[in-house]
Amino acid sequence: MKKSWILIVLLMFLLVGTAGATEIKFDKAGDVYITYLGGITHQYDNSFGWVEGIPPGGTLHLLGKESTSVVGTVYPIGPRGINEPIYLYITNPNGNTFYNEPTSANPDSINHVTVIPVGPDTYRVECWFEDVLGGGDQDVNDVILEVKLVEPILTPEFPTMALPAALIVGMLGAVLFVKRTKEN
Repeated sequence: MKKSWILIVLLMFLLVGTAGATEIKFDKAGDVYITYLGGITHQYDNSFGWVEGIPPGGTLHLLGKESTSVVGTVYPIGPRGINEPIYLYITNPNGNTFYNEPTSANPDSINHVTVIPVGPDTYRVECWFEDVLGGGDQDVNDVILEVKLVEPILTPEFPTMALPAALIVGMLGAVLFVKRTKEN
């Protein structure tokens, strides 16, 4: 089973590539959700979350920890604007925090994540993290998170001030109609 996962990861690297593949941006605005997909061969019990601001100076928002998080759990992180970057992180028990962007924010200044588009849906990607300094075993499958952007459903607003005016006009029209009907 482990060999098949390693082959899948290697195949994804060949098909998707890794250069410049760590940025997460979408060309439309919407609500962002992160789904915890687990880990395959993680060495540590990692914490994971998202960053408000630019790493490493941004505020870390913890979403979960591998030992206590249920695979498939979805975490809403709020709205994002067009091309607004989304920063994710993992922290291992040794206190090393690794980010998807920028690579220079990582304690060893090397890339610890691969971002993979999911199918034809251009607003969904998987982020595969490596949890060991220096690239570890370089399997990049220790924590896997999915990032999905969902466009908000826009409902037209009813002009609230027009409602009372419409009711008054309608009532006056009905009264005048009834009055004219009785006169004729």
